[in-house]
Amino acid sequence: DFTANPPLTEDGEIDLTAISEALQEYSTILMKNSAYLYASAIVGVVGESAGGAAEGCLLRSGDAMEGMFSALYGFRAGVEGHIIFEVEIDENESQNAYIYGNLINQDGAINTDCLKVGSEGIYFGESKIFYFDQDGNFWIDADKIKFGGSSSISFSEIAVGKLLITENGITLDGKEFYHAGNSNKTDVDWKMKDAEIGGNLLTHGEATIEGLFTSTGGFKFVAGETDILYTSELEDGAVDIVLNADLALTVNRAIKLGGSRIIATRYNNEGIVSFSAPGMIMNLGDTDGDLPTQFITLQAGLYNAAGNIQIVSKYGDGFFYGSLKAGCGGASSVGLETYLSSGDDYGVIFNKYIRLGSKDGPYFSADETALAAFLNLPFTYIDANYQQINASIPTKFKMLATTSQFADLSKSWSASLHFDTEAEFFVFDKQIESRGFAIESDQYKTRLIENALFFNDGVFIEGVPDGMLHSGNSYFSKSISSRAFASGFAGYGWAILEDETFGGYAATVDELTVRKKMRVYELEVQKMSVTNGSLWVSDSCSGDTVEEII
Repeated sequence: DFTANPPLTEDGEIDLTAISEALQEYSTILMKNSAYLYASAIVGVVGESAGGAAEGCLLRSGDAMEGMFSALYGFRAGVEGHIIFEVEIDENESQNAYIYGNLINQDGAINTDCLKVGSEGIYFGESKIFYFDQDGNFWIDADKIKFGGSSSISFSEIAVGKLLITENGITLDGKEFYHAGNSNKTDVDWKMKDAEIGGNLLTHGEATIEGLFTSTGGFKFVAGETDILYTSELEDGAVDIVLNADLALTVNRAIKLGGSRIIATRYNNEGIVSFSAPGMIMNLGDTDGDLPTQFITLQAGLYNAAGNIQIVSKYGDGFFYGSLKAGCGGASSVGLETYLSSGDDYGVIFNKYIRLGSKDGPYFSADETALAAFLNLPFTYIDANYQQINASIPTKFKMLATTSQFADLSKSWSASLHFDTEAEFFVFDKQIESRGFAIESDQYKTRLIENALFFNDGVFIEGVPDGMLHSGNSYFSKSISSRAFASGFAGYGWAILEDETFGGYAATVDELTVRKKMRVYELEVQKMSVTNGSLWVSDSCSGDTVEEII
């Protein structure tokens, strides 16, 4: 009954699924109990009688049956409370049948498809393998008998034809065999012409071989308990000779390859050990198949042949006192090299580019035909199709003879450093300082020096403390005025303006003083007077102070 305390879900709702499962489990229990009570009622009615409505059922006190007996969910049988036979499926799902006693059929034998055990013997299939004869002898009837494992078989005597094996030895037709018990003793000398030993040969004393020593299966030399020289067969069938000890070479002795000395002391000098490859190529850091050398380390400096100049130190410092040439990958020419023309003229030559930053960065290069140097800089822009274009623009530096009018004529030569670029302009983001600037010209001498701009000899503009000084004539093609100017009676500033409509020029100033003669072809005087009250025009009246009264 879930009306009082029903199960709830995580959301607080009544869990109908849990109620349905519980009711189904309860219904199953009721059905099983009903079946059990029904079976108990039948057994109670049948009792010990074998007639009536229960005819055909087995009695609990014992009975016989006809037809097939099935017990598919387990079976156990026995006599007088003792289990003799049972079946089960164990925890590993293995189907097992257990017999607690003897398995005997009607004729006293055990029969299977391939094994039969009876009074005549033990058969495997149709062949009788083990049996006893009438004289009590036990027979093993098989063409071949093989024994495996570590078990031993004991016999007092074994006879195979004329071969007799007893505890005293082995004889063949009366002739004794030598074995470990009566041969190979330390006090027995052996002498033979030829010998073939299928096992191991152990010699406690010295072994002297006067002829050629041949070992087809390898060899091993042992000192104490250490294998110092031996052969080792590889996976591909090849054989290595392994040296597990120091190899001491005396003076004038060497390790040779093809008759040539490859490791030896140099010219009887014990202080120098030479590694050489006469007529061959010496490789350092080679590979063994697909397995490369990781790296080569220097534990001491690398010197020249004379031994007086260090070329590479063990820390990686490089010293090239003779000369240096360096290429670039698969390039056919040398990219960098040193030169020496004289004691003061030596340096480094870069035959192509000097890159900055990366292999795609700006670079310096030389044009030997034009005797110029190039600085190539990257440039990125957006074209008319809105595509980003990555380009590079060269800038050229070169020396040419000076053609400037400011050249020092006292010198026998005059050179100028020329800058040229495919870019449209030169732009300097910082101030440029120089002692002077000059414009290249064959006619004019335009130059800028401190505080003065020269256009020619005697024609210049100079900065003075209160303004600008113009030396030479000044010509204006248009109007000039003050910084702020307005015309008319109430205007301000001054100006000389060109009348663009009717031509001519008009000057406007506040006062005009002419010290000498003034020529005027037309004079127009305009005066404006304004008063509020009395107007006095008199030569005898003047005012010194004007006071505003409110």
